[in-house]
Amino acid sequence: MANNQQWDTRGAAANPSVLCAVTPLEGLPLTSPGISVATVDAYTQSVSLDTPVNGAISYSLERSLNGSTGWSVIASGLTEGDFNYVVSTLTEDTRYYYRGAATDGSVQSGYSTVVNAITLAVPAAPVAGTPSVNASSITGVITDGDGAASYETRIDGGSPVSGLSVGSLTAETTYSVEHRGLNSAGNPGEWCTPYNATTTAATAGAFTALFSDDFSTKTLNTADSDWRYSLVTNERSVSGTQCVKMRPNHGDVAPTCGGGHFFANNQSMTESAGMDALVTPGHTVWSRVFFYFPSTFSFGYLFGSDAEAAECGKDADMGLTGVKWLNFGSYPGGGLKVYVKIPSAYRKVQQPSGADPNIQTIMIENESGGGGVTAGTINVPLDQWFAMQLCVKVAKDNTGFIRLWIDDTLIAEQSNTRTLPTSRDGLGNWGIGDYWNSVPYISDPNDDSQKWFFIDEVIIASDLPGYGAPTTVDSNGYPYIIPSLRVADLAA
Repeated sequence: MANNQQWDTRGAAANPSVLCAVTPLEGLPLTSPGISVATVDAYTQSVSLDTPVNGAISYSLERSLNGSTGWSVIASGLTEGDFNYVVSTLTEDTRYYYRGAATDGSVQSGYSTVVNAITLAVPAAPVAGTPSVNASSITGVITDGDGAASYETRIDGGSPVSGLSVGSLTAETTYSVEHRGLNSAGNPGEWCTPYNATTTAATAGAFTALFSDDFSTKTLNTADSDWRYSLVTNERSVSGTQCVKMRPNHGDVAPTCGGGHFFANNQSMTESAGMDALVTPGHTVWSRVFFYFPSTFSFGYLFGSDAEAAECGKDADMGLTGVKWLNFGSYPGGGLKVYVKIPSAYRKVQQPSGADPNIQTIMIENESGGGGVTAGTINVPLDQWFAMQLCVKVAKDNTGFIRLWIDDTLIAEQSNTRTLPTSRDGLGNWGIGDYWNSVPYISDPNDDSQKWFFIDEVIIASDLPGYGAPTTVDSNGYPYIIPSLRVADLAA
């Protein structure tokens, strides 16, 4: 017979152009659905329909504590579209079993294969050790955390805060402190036994800062929202448990040439909205940041010869001039900065064994047209924390100055200089990094030790009304923020 023809009872083709009509058989049993279950947290699981059933109009879902008896219907009338069913108000650290069935309105299918999952456990109450305290903060220490993924802390029974540290406290005051652990889904356990901790006396010389941050209350392993290419870490810290690590957007593996790349950021020196903390002419501003440069960190480079420069299409005397590590920007309009840069010599990823760091020249650059470039010389500390501090007296004439310290040592200074363009109102933001004139080169793109550096204990100060200038002076009699002053020591 020819295919796709309809035949009459006598075997003759009645209408060869019409396909055979097929009537589906009725009454066939429904197949069993396929389901799966996933744990969401300590009290929630989600059951999904993986294999729908042809002919089904709805589904039911049952739960048991042992997978064989005690089944109870927890949902019925589920359609294929809404079967991804969230089961809540469960008990932590408990295994639950599920099975599903389909119905066509009159006949129910067989049950699915039984699936199971255990809810997450919540940490037991942690055991607290002796805390670290200063004039305005308390940082707890956990000796037994029962596998907690993170912690919360509360003071005097108040609202919990993330982490083990609580700041903005009053000096010489006793507080009741509690901690609790959270599992990986953020479900909290029980609070530890409360203990008392007393803040210390305020440090002499503390002042009210424009801005300060020791990153102790930032969420670990998350990007600091204020800075691009940054991550809150507990790998090291100046005086607490956390800092922020940053990385430039590095170029290609040496000696391939790259273009300019942004990293870090500028921040407005504001209290809420508007430029109410604008540092206007006649006032002075200080920016002190602790840096940690691993010896493997790759800085920007200058070319060492015409041949090297030619590889990147540059003039040898131009080179790749490094990065702005600390800067103040003018307002309005941004740009036209006063900044610090650390140019390096030659395209070397790191120093030969036993050699001094080749990053020896630190430069102040003044884009306002008042002072050009001033250089100082120091071996930039590697594999250790050090404080870099930039101070600017704002002036549209030659009454301004710029000063740069490494720890307690004055490295470079511009005196009797203009620090603000005549078209601008004041210095309105401060920054770390801001942008690269070029990018540093790395020998191995997978070697993170060449990419990351660290910052901590940031303090921005000014003699603006309502704030406070540093009260300590260096060996020259210049006011500056001493390295031993911590964010936690500052006046509230």
